[in-house]
Amino acid sequence: MTKTETIQKAIDYIEENLRSEITFEDLIGETHFSQSYFMYLFQEAVGLPCMKYINRRRLLWALFEMNAGKKGIDAALEYGYDTYAGFFKAFRQEFGCSPSTYRKRYTIGKPHRLNLQQEGHFMISNQKLKTILAHWDGEFENIRAVKYSNGIIADSMWVVTLKGERYILSACTNEVSLKRCLEPSRLEETEGLAAAAVFKTRDDLDYVTDGDLCFYLTKKRRVIGEMASPLEFYRIPENAQAVGQILARLHRCLRNASLNEFYEETDRLETVLNRLPKVRQALSLPEAFYLEYEDWTKRLAPKLPKQLIHRDPNESNIIMENGKCTGFLHFELSRVGYRIFDLCYAATAVLCGLYMQNEDKKAPADGIWFPIYHNIILGYESLEPLTREEHQSLPYMVYTIQIICVSYFNNYDKFERMARANEKMLLWLWENREAFPDSQSRRTDE
Repeated sequence: MTKTETIQKAIDYIEENLRSEITFEDLIGETHFSQSYFMYLFQEAVGLPCMKYINRRRLLWALFEMNAGKKGIDAALEYGYDTYAGFFKAFRQEFGCSPSTYRKRYTIGKPHRLNLQQEGHFMISNQKLKTILAHWDGEFENIRAVKYSNGIIADSMWVVTLKGERYILSACTNEVSLKRCLEPSRLEETEGLAAAAVFKTRDDLDYVTDGDLCFYLTKKRRVIGEMASPLEFYRIPENAQAVGQILARLHRCLRNASLNEFYEETDRLETVLNRLPKVRQALSLPEAFYLEYEDWTKRLAPKLPKQLIHRDPNESNIIMENGKCTGFLHFELSRVGYRIFDLCYAATAVLCGLYMQNEDKKAPADGIWFPIYHNIILGYESLEPLTREEHQSLPYMVYTIQIICVSYFNNYDKFERMARANEKMLLWLWENREAFPDSQSRRTDE
């Protein structure tokens, strides 16, 4: 049994015995590790000391059951706390807020089991974050995790407060990811776009390192994803067009980036084609879809212009000022790719929001999404005209994004809702393919 398998076995045992006493002997099982070596391996793999991890899991499960209707004292007792006051104190120490405040801030879902084989993952305690923040001048307060617009809680971004101003503390798993994020932000500023300027440490550094992690601090910017209903923003034609216009301006400045191995293309179409078997397994799309898509990859895709792109321009990364889109955040995923990828991704992020918020409906985007999609493209083209091949490729780039999402999200237990939503989206998009602009011209060319 490998070290990772040993720690995974311990994680599984913890999950199945959270309501019982858990001893070191139970966790180490039949391995020959010493207690100190096992604890070292556990913290290295998970990011938290073993007992702190167990405590966190008990707190989250107790909160989940309270949210589902169980009395607070009953849930607290069930997960090993002698009193509700004891649970309350432990919760505040671990998460920096009361259980009721946590429920207001975040969507309370069933805690998903950590799978080391399935995902890269690290956990960071509030105490560790306070130690990291000590590298910057000032007394930071109110540390809390960032929640994405889809309800998922980020495990690598936190909102902190200093003298009434809010900042974002972000963690990257290596310096390459961090440097990939910083250069595009600086280029944004040269174009006059709103950007996430780095707040330097007291030693005038852009970031600090702790083990394999790098931490950097930026001023908190308001984003579209923080609005009560981001859809209402996009449904105003001028707003959707503004997103397209800012993407065009962003692409202009990103052409000046010094390209290197940091930005090597990851979504090559041969890689995407290799993901099609997973889509076939998950969805009952007709064979015509696959034939048409594969034909596009050979006939039109090679003619599409590429450059450095954002690659994740979803509503949680779009900066708002005075009610308008003015820039973008978080370039960790930036790579060389097709420029229409960003346009299509901005639009499909809105579509995903519609499906996530209306899971009980078969087609929540009917009559809503295509005008938004059209206006994002219209805004982009007002500054950066698309080629004929790009126009004809837009639907297929939307399909490409959905193929990537369906295959990716199906790899992770915690993204089950996202996987189901993206499967429904792809089916709906194919069924409504005639609503895409240029659908007639594509048929004529063929």
